[in-house]
Amino acid sequence: VPDAVIAAAGPERAPLGRPQLLVLLKLDEELRVTQPQLLALAAQLQAGKGLTVVGSVIPGDLPQDQPRARAAEQV
Repeated sequence: VPDAVIAAAGPERAPLGRPQLLVLLKLDEELRVTQPQLLALAAQLQAGKGLTVVGSVIPGDLPQDQPRARAAEQV
């Protein structure tokens, strides 16, 4: 499983030619981004235009791990 994935939508999916990126990052046990350089790369690719969506998957049981999930939202 890769540590992170960057996906870009082609021009046929981007309204008005604005680039769109989806960045999926892995977090460590302390909910820190393991590869922050990928966020810098996404910023360079966007050049201040378009939409970047950043997300992460946190394994576990949501009712039991809800405080951890809320903390990850703040990262």
